[in-house]
Amino acid sequence: MKNGKRGISVEDIESAEDIGFEEVAVPEWGAGNVVYLYGLSGDVGIPLYESAQGKPKREMMYLALSATMSDGEGNRLFKSPEEARDILKHRNMIVLMRLFESASILLGWTSLATAKNASGEAVVAASPTDSPSSSAT
Repeated sequence: MKNGKRGISVEDIESAEDIGFEEVAVPEWGAGNVVYLYGLSGDVGIPLYESAQGKPKREMMYLALSATMSDGEGNRLFKSPEEARDILKHRNMIVLMRLFESASILLGWTSLATAKNASGEAVVAASPTDSPSSSAT
């Protein structure tokens, strides 16, 4: 013990239930509805984090939401970022940003979610759609 604190052991780490989840209210999708966002283990989360670096925020959002959105039993709602994009791209931007911010915090992506390019501009898409023309229809 040092300063009254016990150092952690390998057994402590192995037995920890440290993959959290967050319940996010989405009243816009029906009264009383919530989305469950689940954290990821390192073997899934690290490659996902690496693949998200430098991508536009819209792609990061679909990566994060496809990986974390769950039915509450731990089953993913989406099989891929592309499926998440196809389903979510026409949904309320406020809801998507609320979910993305929560997922980013849960995944430890807060530095990526607020990333800037070399010019100091936010790496962000104008909307969560595939192209600018899709919002004009």
